[in-house]
This record gives sequence, C-alpha cells and structure tokens, in this order.
Amino acid sequence: MKFKIIVNKKANFFFFVSNLSEWSPYCRKDYSVSWLKNNPLDRKEKNALAKLNRLLKEKKYKLINPLLTSVDENGFWGNVLKILSVEERTVFKEWLNIFEKRFEKLWLKEEKNLEKAKDNLAKNFLVSDKLVALIKKLYGGRTSPKSISIFLFTSPDRKHLIGGGSGFGANGISLECSKITKNNNKNNMLARVILHEITHAFFEKRLIDKIKTFISSEYFENKYKNLILKSSIYKQVKSIIGPIKELILTSFLPEGYLAENFFGLNVIKNLKMRKSIKESQLEKNYYDLMLFGVLKMYKIAKNYSDNQEPIDKKYIEEAIKYWIEFERTDLRKLKI
Repeated sequence: MKFKIIVNKKANFFFFVSNLSEWSPYCRKDYSVSWLKNNPLDRKEKNALAKLNRLLKEKKYKLINPLLTSVDENGFWGNVLKILSVEERTVFKEWLNIFEKRFEKLWLKEEKNLEKAKDNLAKNFLVSDKLVALIKKLYGGRTSPKSISIFLFTSPDRKHLIGGGSGFGANGISLECSKITKNNNKNNMLARVILHEITHAFFEKRLIDKIKTFISSEYFENKYKNLILKSSIYKQVKSIIGPIKELILTSFLPEGYLAENFFGLNVIKNLKMRKSIKESQLEKNYYDLMLFGVLKMYKIAKNYSDNQEPIDKKYIEEAIKYWIEFERTDLRKLKI
C-alpha cells in the first residue's frame, strides 16, 4: 500500500467549525470544550452554528466528506460549488467568515504540529504485511487498497492524543493528531490508529453484513434488543451496529490484542496505567465502553487471532454481552 498524506488548512477550518456545530452525535464535544475555554461563543457565533447545524444535518456526508477530503483551497470551494445552491453558498461563506479569526489563532499553533506529523509519517510509517494478512483473515478477506490518502486534522486532545475516522470515499481515512510527537508516540500509537481506520475503511464490510444478520434475528430481538435500546450508549449515538463493530475492532487495534502482538503494547498494564481507571473515573460514555471492551474481550481476541479464525456470530454476541455488562457495571468499583 502507498500512502498520500495531506494537510489542508481550509479542510481543517471546516473540521473546526463543523465540530463546533455538533451536527452529529459523533462530533468531538471535548474538542469544542477545549477550543472555547476562556473564550465562549457570542450570540452571533451561536446563531451561525445553529444554522450550520441544520444545513449539515440536511446535507450530511454528501457535503461533509468532500469538504474534509479537499486537497487544497481551490478543491474545497470547488466542492462547495458542486454541492450547494447559490443561496446556500452565500450563507455558508458568511458562517465560516464569522469563525475565521478564532481559527487563525488556533492554526498559528497547529500548522507546525501537523506538518511535523506529516513528515514523521512520510519517513517512518511502514505497514506489516503479516499484520494486514491477519486482519484480512479475521475480517473475511479482501484485496488491499493500492493507495490510501491520510488527511490530517487538528486536535486539542492531550489525553487520547489521536482520533481517527474512515468513510472518506474509496481510499481515504483521517487522523486528528496534532498533539502526537516522537516522545509520546508510545508503541507506535500513530501506526496503530492508522491500521484501525484502514480496517474500518477497507476490510469491515463483511463483518457489518454479519452484524446486520445477527441483530435482525429473532434470537437478538428476544434476548438483547430491548436492553441495547435502553442503554446509555445507544441513547448517545442512536446506533446498534456502530458500537458493536467498534468494540470488535478495538479488541484488536489500536489498544487490543494485535497492538500487543505486533507493537509490544502490554494491554492489561496499559489499561491499569490509565488515570481514569486508576482513579475510578470511568463514565458511561462511548469511549469508556471501548476501554471496557478491550479489557473484557482480550481473551477472545487473542484466541481468534492466534488461530486466524474469522470473526463470527459468537464474537459478535460477545461484544453485545459486554456492552450490556458495561451498562450494568458500577464503574467506580471496576478492578483490573
């Protein structure tokens, strides 16, 4: 696989503003809190974000993905021209202009960080053929993409360091990684997140079909559906498939068994070192569900990986069981 690494200022500006609008439950609310610290939104900004929220909910990924994956400013505005009407383009530009000064202050700090991350990836990122082959075995096999575009975005998060996303067309993934450095890239976390997103983007389709089959079964309807629909995580993300496929993948990468097997990360020791776990501060949220899943699914992830056994309905059901267990667990008393 070949990689093209892209840092586009205008796409980062849109990432910043669209995230502030909270148009999707998957927007990073903690990012917005950090960006607005000591400088809250004024009335004009709040009004602009409310209107942008409505536009993005209407257009969704028809607009979001092309703008986030624009390779330069000309491409960004070219996509706006293709997707939005004349009236929509006018107000869209007005909304962005309202946030330009805010973003410029951020970009002064973040541009160098992203360029360093880009340089580091260009020089040092290598993909293990053995690991990719194992991922394909687990996920049901598929030809690897010949080339992948990696779009880099700003992030204020010093706690988790890297965020990621897939679904950017046929050959794109994103990384929110402006806080990653040579010194804090423990056990090559950057590579682990990239492989996590590559799996989502290129190898997950068959698994999603298996999950859909399982959750449409009478067995799931009778045993699990009501419990899942009442869960705090479902209420947050409004999805059944999303948390299940994420629980499965995080049991392997970036912090699960394959991180241990290929990158030398001690999974259990790493979990014990986390402040939120040491100080009993886990919460009933999507991110902490994944940490819980890494812990609980370690053994099954090891077994399937060591035996190169494709993920099946047993594995899917395990993820569902641990989702329900997470909801029932008093996280203050969780011991590792």
